[in-house]
This record gives sequence, C-alpha cells and structure tokens, in this order.
Amino acid sequence: MVLVFLATLLCVWLVYEFYWKRRNFPPGPTPLPFLGNLLLLHKYQPGHEAFEVLKKKYGPVFTFWFGNTPMIMVTDYTIMKDLFVKQAEHFSERVVFGKLTEIVRGGSYGIIDTNGDKWRTHRRFALQILRDLGVGGNIAEQHILFETEVLLKSIEASDGELTNIKKHLRVAVASTINLFLFGYRFSDDKADELQKILDTLDDFKNVNATFRALLCTVFPILLDFPGFRAMKKTLMGTFKIFSDYSLQHLDEFKQEIDYESDEVKNYVEAYLKEQMKRELEGDFESFSNHQLVNVCFDLWFAGFDTTLTTIQWALIYLSNNPDVQEKMREELANVIGKDQMVTMAEKTKLPYCQAVLN
Repeated sequence: MVLVFLATLLCVWLVYEFYWKRRNFPPGPTPLPFLGNLLLLHKYQPGHEAFEVLKKKYGPVFTFWFGNTPMIMVTDYTIMKDLFVKQAEHFSERVVFGKLTEIVRGGSYGIIDTNGDKWRTHRRFALQILRDLGVGGNIAEQHILFETEVLLKSIEASDGELTNIKKHLRVAVASTINLFLFGYRFSDDKADELQKILDTLDDFKNVNATFRALLCTVFPILLDFPGFRAMKKTLMGTFKIFSDYSLQHLDEFKQEIDYESDEVKNYVEAYLKEQMKRELEGDFESFSNHQLVNVCFDLWFAGFDTTLTTIQWALIYLSNNPDVQEKMREELANVIGKDQMVTMAEKTKLPYCQAVLN
C-alpha cells in the first residue's frame, strides 16, 4: 500500500514537473527538477551561446527555467521594441532575487535590483538629474572632450612604445562617471583611490561572471556551504568598499552643501537636497543614505563596464579594418581639420563616421 502511494506521488510529481507547470508557457527545453535549464549555460560557454542555440530550435520567444523560475526569453529586436518600448508599462517589472540581494545590498535597494514604486521613483529621479547635469547635451560633451584630450596625451606619452590602451580608457571612463556622481575627476593625485575602486568593480564582476555565481543566485543557501563562502565574502566585501567610499563623500557633502540653493553640481548633491526636502515632509525612508549608496553603485557599475567594453570593441574592429580607419580619417580631415576635436555639432556632416559607429 505504501509503495502504491509513493508510486502515485512520484507519477503526479513527474506529470507536474514535465508537463503541467509548462503547459501555458512558450516552448523551450525540458527543465530538470530544481535546476531547470541552468546546466545549458554551463554546457555552452560563455552562457549567451545557449540562447543562440535555443533561438534556432524554438524561435525568437521561448521559455528558459532558472531553477524553478520560468523566464520568457525574447531574442528578436522587433518583438523587444514592441514589449519594452510600446508596452513598457506592462513589461517594466524585473525578477529580483531577494535573498542574494539582501545578502549583498542589505535589502531591496538601488535601481537595478528594485521594482515597483521605488524603482520608478529613483529611475525617474536619476534620469532627470543626469539631464539637468547636461548628460546628452553640451555640458556633458565638454566633460567628455576634456577626458578625451587627457586620454590622447597619456597615449602620446608612451612615445610610440607598446601600451595597453585599456589602462588609459579606464581612467577616462571612470573620471567621467565620477564627475557626474561625486563632482570630481580622477587626476594623478587620486590614482590610488581610482585603482581601489576599479579593483573593487573587477572583483565584483569576475565573481558574478561565473556559473557558480549563477547557482548562488538561484540557490542562495549555497553561499553558506564550503566552496562558496569565499564568493559570499568577496561579494559582501567589494560592496562594502564601494559603500564606504560613497558614505565618506556623503559626510563631506553634508558639511558643505547649500540647501537653499537650487543649483546642483552633481548627482549626490541633488539627491541630498531631495532627501532633505522629503524628510521635512516626514518621509525618512524613500531617499535614505543606504539607497543612495546602492544607486551610486548601480550607476558606476553599469555605466563603467558597458561604456568601456563598447569603446574597446570599436577599437578592435577599427584595428582589424585599416581601410575603414583611413576613410574615417579622410572624412574627418576634410570636414573638421587635422588637429581639431570632433563635437556633436559636426555629426550630420560626417555620414561615413556615423555609419561606422552605428
């Protein structure tokens, strides 16, 4: 009798796992119990190749199981635009892995790992302040042109010798981001401070870019097991380093800030003024110091790596296509001149350069 009961339970469980729970989702690979389709990411290294394979087999929309969580994968540009631009109100929510977020961030904070009203409020605020600070306009352009000049001079200082351009690019991108967030760039006297931040971001990224980290995202309890504790220590330690860096600047800003002035010089100053305004209205939660630290981490981490990677790939493609380089050089020389910086005002006059960059 007991065996019959257990056999029945097993059959019910198998029907649920391999049919019932999948019946209303788009087609996709059969998920394993508990693991889902995670092993496919390990099989096809790096993980994105798994989605290329699945797209060919199941079409542009398919279901991929992260453990017991089904995720609908959209791999077609037209469908993406329809869902996330035209129907953004319905598809703006993201999956937040609460336990891991709590371990690293101390809860649901920042912009990347939040949803609902908190996400909308801080995303809107960040976009507004960055626009006010000139991002996408002339002010930001002047900052970027200045960093470009510094970048070119640092490369020229190598005097034709072999040099790792990534080192110079990292300083330029980091200085631009930090200027908007904290109001200053990384000059030579702040080289040690910059290196500490970059090492922190590298450690955080390298740990997150592993299959073991993906397993911990789905099963955060693993972080307390041997073999995973070092990963937990690194994640928490790197975030604390950045948190301490941000809080140090918060203390400095609070001593110097003019709350009566409407002018803002950087994101942190704008945030602190909004924080004071809300606290006077009795709201001590929505714009907390801990939320600010997390937002700064998100803007630093997301902005730095994507910008740096894009520039590096552009240089790699140009290095492997010298004929394209020459055509760009000719167009720039004819339109701008040999020793002039290019600005957005000349964009429409440079169709070939635009085509290459786009």
